Amino acid sequence: KQSGSATLPDEIKGPLSCMGLSAKTVTNSDTLSEMKRFHSETGWLICPHTAVGTAQARREPETDAATVVLATAAAAKFPETVKEATGLDAPLPQRCESLIARGEVFSEVPNDLYAVRSVIEEGR
Repeated sequence: KQSGSATLPDEIKGPLSCMGLSAKTVTNSDTLSEMKRFHSETGWLICPHTAVGTAQARREPETDAATVVLATAAAAKFPETVKEATGLDAPLPQRCESLIARGEVFSEVPNDLYAVRSVIEEGR
């Protein structure tokens, strides 16, 4: 937390690196800029987590290999951030539109592991 980095033990680092995994950071400002840039280039609104991936992908050196960034969520999950980055409202995916009219359903359960487990097992 203080240095902005963490050292992984070799027994973890070895298996991760041979899988081609790596970790990078992208600032909040760069994330918002990437969301705006991605929209202006493609017409697509992306969530901030996806923007971290596309921003980092742009920083990687070009090679003959394809770079794949998987979108992690619908942009509508982060309406305030999308609006801040692009000035646009992110529409809900069509498959979610019917959820708005359904209303919220919930049950109050005591703060107790066994009570919560019981509710889950009963399918309430």
